[in-house]
Amino acid sequence: MKSKIKELLKCQKICAVYTDSDFVDKFAVGYFLQLDEKYFLMECIDEYGKNDGYFCSLIENIIKIEVDSEYLDSIIKLSTYYKQKRCENLFFHNELLLNFIKYIFKNKKLCTIEICNSGNNIIVGFVKQIEAKYLDIEIISPYGKTDGMQTINIDDISHISCESMEETKISILTSIFNNVESI
Repeated sequence: MKSKIKELLKCQKICAVYTDSDFVDKFAVGYFLQLDEKYFLMECIDEYGKNDGYFCSLIENIIKIEVDSEYLDSIIKLSTYYKQKRCENLFFHNELLLNFIKYIFKNKKLCTIEICNSGNNIIVGFVKQIEAKYLDIEIISPYGKTDGMQTINIDDISHISCESMEETKISILTSIFNNVESI
């Protein structure tokens, strides 16, 4: 898969990436931005042609890459219709996952994390601290409320995303909730 990713990275062609063998109708659409020995990073686009954040996942989890389909062509057309511009091109010189986490932390982005290839996005929250091989994450409920803290091993991360429409929604709710609390 690495050679295919490199090819798509070079030509910046939109693609659909399938990473869940249990749910083969679940996939991410977008452009590859970078890869290292273990992870790839994508700029994502939703089904309506709008920017949908960043997605970083294990290369070994890719089961299929789709290109040149009617579906992808329709997303390009919608993206053009809505005059969507490409997201900021993130580039990290090494340690893709760690540097992506540092980007999330520095920019205070809400993120979604899957650990141990569980198939579930089980952790949603803000990275509060990066310490050696561990992250402290403030957990946020789907309704924007703080729901405790978790510490996870960075090496257990199989997928992490930020700035998706869902994450943006939860982040806005968190801001609204926190502003009401401070009054």
